[in-house]
Amino acid sequence: MINNNEGWKLNFTTAVSDAHNTGTIEMANINNLVDYYNFLNYLVLWVPSEDITGTIIYRMLCTMYLVLDQKTVIGYQTLPTDPIDKPLSELSIWMINFANELGKFLNTTQSLTKETLQTFYTAQNFDVDSYVVPKGGWIGHTFNEFFAREFLPGTRPIDGPNDPHVIVSAADSTFQVHTQHAPVDGEILEAKIIPGLVYLEVNVTSANCCEEPRIASTRKTNDCTTIVDAPNSAGYQFRQSRGLFVFNSTIGLVAVLPIGMAQVSSVVISDNIKPGVNVKKGDEISYFQFGGSDIVYVFQKDSDVAVTANLNKHYRIGEQIAIAKPNEIPSVPIP
Repeated sequence: MINNNEGWKLNFTTAVSDAHNTGTIEMANINNLVDYYNFLNYLVLWVPSEDITGTIIYRMLCTMYLVLDQKTVIGYQTLPTDPIDKPLSELSIWMINFANELGKFLNTTQSLTKETLQTFYTAQNFDVDSYVVPKGGWIGHTFNEFFAREFLPGTRPIDGPNDPHVIVSAADSTFQVHTQHAPVDGEILEAKIIPGLVYLEVNVTSANCCEEPRIASTRKTNDCTTIVDAPNSAGYQFRQSRGLFVFNSTIGLVAVLPIGMAQVSSVVISDNIKPGVNVKKGDEISYFQFGGSDIVYVFQKDSDVAVTANLNKHYRIGEQIAIAKPNEIPSVPIP
């Protein structure tokens, strides 16, 4: 692809050089275009593992996209800011195909080994012991099955189960479960997957600058002053590969959109979730596979939803994050 388009090789060579010159440790061994090709070949068959910081997967994805987001080549992508009817560019189609190929490998049993599995038990934040282990253990299963693991019964109690005005978190993430759940009771009116981009914005920032929202926690090292960072900027979500679920609930129509990010772009609708099915608050509706992920809630104006969640606080599935029609009902804070 690069060799077949005039000017692309020079611009990608410059992009790799510019990314390398940012000084991030991720680019230390990627000096030229051949090195970047070798990195991509490694990534597409990579057996995921983690270190104590729990950020290896995040950093691998950021490394790929740091080059693609450089100014000499980013214009070759179809971007979230482009008109919705603009056809996908050749590079964006390749990025989607790359994500799909990576996802195919992660659906094989070769993608999870005894050694790599253990790294998730020792990494910070994953809390793997809190989830269901299949009979006989995880070996013989795929990484995507492990990635979408189920939490143990009773570990995600639902706030306000009998109060239809209480809206609960539909997801845990980033390090924990990648399943999505109904934030309200109601009948499913729509359940579908919308194909889209696999875009990821990656910046390089000071290792001491961590003010903006981001996809995952960053890590700091003693030997570099810059880090790769994927800010969670608003707006890109509605051009990404995503799911769409619409519920007819007591408080009105509620939409939930699980949003794919980079290689975590495969949204899978859970079994038996289809139009006409009634779900209870907290029921699983979908899950992510490889293909930081995001989730968007949309409410009708008349639902008069007030967000009760606090910034920078981690809410688990089932914990209250909002309340509908707060002026019409007495509100008692849920401990």
